[in-house]
Amino acid sequence: MAWLYLLLACVCEITWSGIGLKLAGGGSNLKLVAITFICNAAALFFVMLATKSLPVSIAYPVLVGTGIAGSTLIGICFFHEPGNLLKILCITLIFVGVIGLKITEKTS
Repeated sequence: MAWLYLLLACVCEITWSGIGLKLAGGGSNLKLVAITFICNAAALFFVMLATKSLPVSIAYPVLVGTGIAGSTLIGICFFHEPGNLLKILCITLIFVGVIGLKITEKTS
């Protein structure tokens, strides 16, 4: 169940950071600002539920790494932000780091 909570937290994280920040129009669209805050709060709530069973050293990096990768990819794919091989490599390194944390957590 903890991984499901973490997945929900990641979806909320990507929604508020990758979509909400861009579409809220710098605070001019109050409806989207509210949705952004709700998604941010939901991400925090779900990651707190996940950390009841998962170590913080796993849950938080997964959340943040997914948020970074998801926001970057959404920016590239939907908001026509510049994307290049170096950005993709950096996203890959984030995931390698998170996987490394998970692997070392099992061995310690």
